[in-house]
Amino acid sequence: TETTAPEPRIARVVEVDPEPSTQRVEASGTVAARDTVDIGFLVGGRLETRAVDIGDKVAVGDPIATIDPTDLQNQLDNANAQLAAANAELQRATPEEAAKRKLLADGVTSQSDYDQALEALKNAQANVDGAKASQRLAQSQLKYAKLTSTADGVVTDTGAEPGEVVAAKQMIVQVAEEKAFDAVFSVGANIA
Repeated sequence: TETTAPEPRIARVVEVDPEPSTQRVEASGTVAARDTVDIGFLVGGRLETRAVDIGDKVAVGDPIATIDPTDLQNQLDNANAQLAAANAELQRATPEEAAKRKLLADGVTSQSDYDQALEALKNAQANVDGAKASQRLAQSQLKYAKLTSTADGVVTDTGAEPGEVVAAKQMIVQVAEEKAFDAVFSVGANIA
């Protein structure tokens, strides 16, 4: 047996002009924000606090929540230590390369010895550059432990409670923007 999809229903849209009416009409419907924004952390971690709840008004920049910064702080401390070690290696390799260069010019050492010193200097510089990049990343991630609102509006939903482990980009709160609203009402055909 072959089933056919029902024909689409035709809907009539009417622009309403306020006029006095003697007829009383009751209708049910919904009014909702046209745009909602899911707000979440850029890094994962254990949700430490959530400063807002459903129904609270928020503005751009208002604090929403925090995650436990301990792991993120440890990552920054590790990146700082790696940078210090890389700088120490660079400080050792720089004068060694200069000394080997002078010895090579004086004919006292081989090209191979100088090439090793030059390679060690280049590696030390690359390690410093990599450690600086890791440090910048860890600093950014630590800043992401504090979540602020990116929209003006009203909190309409929450996605996590304090104590829960949340993933990066997981919705912590949903904010309905107060820019535009849509209203949908059901009325009988004889009313229109």
